[in-house]
Amino acid sequence: SHHGSQSLVDTRCPGTINVIPSAVSDEAAGFLALGDVALHAVRRAELQIGESVIVYGAGMVGQLVIQFARLSGAHPIIAVDPQASRLALAAQSGATHVIDPSAADLKSQILNLASLSGVEKSFMCAGVPEVLPPALTCAADRGKVMLTGSPSGAASIPLRADLLRKELAIIGTYESHLNVAHPYWPWTRDRNRETYLRLVAEQQLRLDHLLSNVIPAVKAPATYQQLLEASFPAEHLGIVFDWSDG
Repeated sequence: SHHGSQSLVDTRCPGTINVIPSAVSDEAAGFLALGDVALHAVRRAELQIGESVIVYGAGMVGQLVIQFARLSGAHPIIAVDPQASRLALAAQSGATHVIDPSAADLKSQILNLASLSGVEKSFMCAGVPEVLPPALTCAADRGKVMLTGSPSGAASIPLRADLLRKELAIIGTYESHLNVAHPYWPWTRDRNRETYLRLVAEQQLRLDHLLSNVIPAVKAPATYQQLLEASFPAEHLGIVFDWSDG
């Protein structure tokens, strides 16, 4: 049997509906929510032109953070990911340098690329908490580490050596209660989504190289099962379900 869902929407409520410009493909529009997440993290980091950035995890959110960091004028932009294919895509997204985290001299590579003091703005886009300790170690004095992914579990961090003495800030980004603007934070989710769509339409934000697969909707359960079992092919990144067969 077929299942259908309908909703009544009050278009007067802010953030309810976003109109997709004709220049934005349905596939790119499908990643609107992740664009919102990535842009919010970059806004919370308060990036300045010329600030050094590192992105741990080059999945879809990481790729979008790289692009927003590029649009913000960050330099250098370093991408760290164990998958060579994702690092290649990160370079297309605007990363100036890419690094395999298994390298024995990972910390020295990062410090040499940013500066001897460390990276000013770090984005933890990987879903594993083990990324946090090295992110703190490689951060510059008074740097910011943005928890942009959704890591589960806990991380053990050196409080005195890194957090306290370097005066670091660890900032979670989740966008709770941001549907209505207020004087201290005008960047609502609706405004972020409108910005994402505009940048895609203007081809300043690119999704084409990140869309790796189109999968028939009937295979959706098997695809999600692969994700649960951690058997998802590493080369798959932006996946679109094709519902044309009903």
